[in-house]
Amino acid sequence: MYLLKKIPAPNNRIWAACYMDSATECFEIRTEFKDAPGSIQTLYHKEYSIGTALTDFLYADLKVFSVHLEQIKAHLKAIKAGNDLKLHFVQLFDIAIFWLRCSPVFAPLAASIQRQRLYFDQGKKLSVDGIERQMAYYTEIQPKLLYLAENFFEADTPEDMTARYFRQHEELGKKQAPEWYNFLPLKYSDVTYGITMKGANGFFPYDDVLNEERRNDFQEFPAETLNTEEPNDFVQFILAEYIRRNLRFRICKFCGCYFGIMGNTRSEFCDRLIDGSTKTCKEMGSLRLYEKRKMEDPAIREYKRSYKAHNARIRYGIMTREEFNAWSQEARRRRDDCVAGKLPLEEFVAWLDSDRQS
Repeated sequence: MYLLKKIPAPNNRIWAACYMDSATECFEIRTEFKDAPGSIQTLYHKEYSIGTALTDFLYADLKVFSVHLEQIKAHLKAIKAGNDLKLHFVQLFDIAIFWLRCSPVFAPLAASIQRQRLYFDQGKKLSVDGIERQMAYYTEIQPKLLYLAENFFEADTPEDMTARYFRQHEELGKKQAPEWYNFLPLKYSDVTYGITMKGANGFFPYDDVLNEERRNDFQEFPAETLNTEEPNDFVQFILAEYIRRNLRFRICKFCGCYFGIMGNTRSEFCDRLIDGSTKTCKEMGSLRLYEKRKMEDPAIREYKRSYKAHNARIRYGIMTREEFNAWSQEARRRRDDCVAGKLPLEEFVAWLDSDRQS
């Protein structure tokens, strides 16, 4: 739980923002500086590999909405009654952060939850109506995006995804796609063009609360930025940007979840952290592939076969431990040369078998 004094309060208004380049997608929660209406103060900034937002959203457990909605109602009721304001505002913040950690697509929802504190400070009516409406939208859109992931984004080869998207309307229509399929518009409001930033994780007020590690690769680049309070704007902007940039989805061979790919990449693993581990699927998947390839290498197989045979000679008194150690040291050197292509496999096997007992 966080201390209320550490939770950055919004000023005048609070909203979500999104922008991206060909490799990175950035998400923010913004407010205005207290004494400068119309200005922009970033409260929360987080960036990911492009494709992360929607693919993570596909796996969010939206059944938690009903639990959190009841909790939000209870907190707002207690706040209206003037009961332990600090505690209830902190718990509302906990709920907002929970959804931000599930997927940045929930940034508009997190901003809506935090907007209740702004309304309280402004003497406005507290209400869950907007929050409940947004939760209903997320619940409705999740299966639609999953359908798109399976029937549109999961493409084997790079292609013009914009042309593919509109062509898919006809093709999927012939396959008796769900009635709602044609109602995923690529439209949104309040987009500005200007200088944006990345490599900036760890520099903003929410980051101090969440102990976000600072990065040192800050860059500025021009991009279109969506500013909105509504999740439908957010989802449709992200969707349009993915399509425009020819992004596709692939299933991670480690965790089995979708992740985004660009161009001709052959990446088979995503960057998600493995539950209960500090390693990602990509790190663990690459290690497993390496170990598998090592096991499949004929030089490795032959070395292991001969190692077992020579080790058995010690038990039978045919070879001393000192002789075995000297042999295994030379065998490892020759094995590595063979794996590296410096020694033909036939010569390596012949050497391994050169002292075979009759």
